[in-house]
Amino acid sequence: MSITSTPSAKARFAGILTAVALATGSLVAAAPANAVAFSNPVISGLKTKYVLPKSTQKVNFSYKFVGEAETTDLYYGDYAADYTSAKITLVKSRVSASKASKPVLMGSYTYSQVAPGANLGLYFNLNYYTTPGLYQVTVPVTKRTWNTTTNKYDTVTRTTTAQFTIVGSTAVSRASTNYYLSGKLGKKFTGRLITEDYYRGAKVTVYYKASGKKKYKKIATAKVNSSGTAKIVVKKGKIKKKGKAYFKVSGVTYAPTYTTKAVSMKSR
Repeated sequence: MSITSTPSAKARFAGILTAVALATGSLVAAAPANAVAFSNPVISGLKTKYVLPKSTQKVNFSYKFVGEAETTDLYYGDYAADYTSAKITLVKSRVSASKASKPVLMGSYTYSQVAPGANLGLYFNLNYYTTPGLYQVTVPVTKRTWNTTTNKYDTVTRTTTAQFTIVGSTAVSRASTNYYLSGKLGKKFTGRLITEDYYRGAKVTVYYKASGKKKYKKIATAKVNSSGTAKIVVKKGKIKKKGKAYFKVSGVTYAPTYTTKAVSMKSR
C-alpha cells in the first residue's frame, strides 16, 4: 500500500507565483540579514558650556557613526555630499557675525576617509579673545557606493549637530579693560572705560571713596557703546578730596558683572 500526498491549494498557488516570477525576472533577492543601517553621527565629549580662559585652551571631542563595512566599492568620508566638512557656526551673540572672533574646528580626520565604529577626533582652540555666544557644531558623514549601472558613486549623507555656549569670565574681562578719570578736585571729572565690544549696552557705575572714609559712594553712571567704550562724566563737586575710585560693569548675556581695581584720584 502506498500513500501519496497531494499539494494543497496554497502550496500550488505559491508554486505558480514562483514560476511566474522566474519567467518574468521579477524575483527579488532578500536583503542580507547582517546589513547594517547607516546612522547619524553621535558626538561625545563636547560640553554645553565653556568659560573664556586666560590662555589658549584646546577643546577635544569626538564622534562615531554606524554603517556597513567598507569595501572596494563602498567607503565613507567626513564631509557632506558637496564636500563641505564639519564646522562651527555662530548662532547667537551680542556681536555681529562679521566682527565676532569665532573658534575654528580642526582635527586629523578632516576631509578624510573614515571608518564606521571608530572614534573620530575633532578639536577647537578657545582663547581669551573668543567672542562669547551660542555656537553650533555640524558634523556630516557621507557614504559613497559605486553604482555599476551608472558608473558613478551613489551618495548618502548623515548629519548631526550639537550646540554649546561660550561665556566670558570676570578675570578675562578685568584684564582686558582700560579706564581712567581725570579732572581737578572740586571740579568736573571726565574719563573713559574701554572693555570688550560684547559688553555693548552694559551699565558702568563709578564708585568713589575720599581719603579717610570707609565706604565708597556712587558718583557717576554711563553705558558701553557698540565699540566697547563708555564715556564717563563726574559732575562738579562730586570729587572734592583725594581718594580712590573703581568702576563696576554690569553683566550682559554671555558675560558676567565685574569690577576694576581701585585707582587713586588726584588733581591734575
